[in-house]
Amino acid sequence: MPVFSKNITITFTIMKGKKMLKKLLVLLITGTLFSAGAETFSIKTEKIYPPNILPNPEFKKAADGSVPGWVFKDFSGRGGISGEVENGIATVTNTIKTYGYFTCFNVPVEEGVTYYAGGSMQSTTKALIWLETLQYNDKFPPYYPPYSNTRIFALQSEPSTDPVLQKELHLFIDRNFIVDSRSWISGGKEFTVPKGHGVKTYNFMIGCYGGKPGHVSYKNPFLIKSAHQIKITITGKNFTQAVIYRRPRIELSKHKLDPELETQHFSGTLPSRTAGYFVELTDINGKKYERAL
Repeated sequence: MPVFSKNITITFTIMKGKKMLKKLLVLLITGTLFSAGAETFSIKTEKIYPPNILPNPEFKKAADGSVPGWVFKDFSGRGGISGEVENGIATVTNTIKTYGYFTCFNVPVEEGVTYYAGGSMQSTTKALIWLETLQYNDKFPPYYPPYSNTRIFALQSEPSTDPVLQKELHLFIDRNFIVDSRSWISGGKEFTVPKGHGVKTYNFMIGCYGGKPGHVSYKNPFLIKSAHQIKITITGKNFTQAVIYRRPRIELSKHKLDPELETQHFSGTLPSRTAGYFVELTDINGKKYERAL
C-alpha cells in the first residue's frame, strides 16, 4: 500500500510481515533471486520548465512610470476604460460597456512548437487573456473545439454568483471559462503554432471585453513552451526497468535500471503542461508498480 508524503516522495512496502521476511531471508542465503522484490523504495521527481518568453511578466515599472514590454490600449476608442499597474498587478477598469487591453505586441514564437499561455486573474466584470497572430488565420473558433491555434482564449471570466447559471455555462462553454472569479484564479491553454504559414509572432493581451462596469486585475502572465524536462530519482534495489507514460498509456521513454544499485537517476521529456503522466517500474520478478508524475 503506498504511503504519500508532503515532499512528493512516495514509498511502497512490498514484502512485510514475519512470514514473508523469513522466506526472503532463505532465498537470499541460497542466492535465488526469483522472489527477491524490493522491500521498500521511494521516488522523487523534479520538473524543469522553459523560461517565460513574455517581456516583463512581473509588470515592473521604469523610472518614467511606463511598464516596459506592455502597452495599454482602448481598443473600442470610446473612452470609459483605463489601465494601471501597481505592485506587480495590472488592473483594467471600465465605467461603460467597452473593451481594452494591456498588450505585448509581436512576441516571437517558433513554427510547429506547442506553447502554454495564461496567468492569474481576479475580476468583477468580463475578463479575458487571449493571443492572436495577424500573420495567418486558421478560421477555427476560439470558443469550442476544434480550437483555433491562431486566436486563443487562454483564460476568460463572466462573473456570476448564480449557481444554476454557473452549472449551465460549465456544460456548454470551454473549461477555461470562469463564472466565479471574485477570488484570484489561475489557468491557461495550450496551442500549437501552425507550420508553413509564416507565423512568427503573436500579440498577448489581458483586459476586459464589455460587461458591466467593474475591474479586472492580472498577475504572473506567461507564455512558455509546453515541453519540459522531468528528473526522477529512485531509491531501492531490484528494479530492472522504468517507463514514462502519458495518460492513458502512451509510452514516452524507456530506461534500463541496475537492480544492484540503491539509488538511480534518469530523466525524460514531458510534451504537454495539461496532460497527465505516470512512471511504471518493473522489478526482478516482473512485477510492475505505477506512480503518478
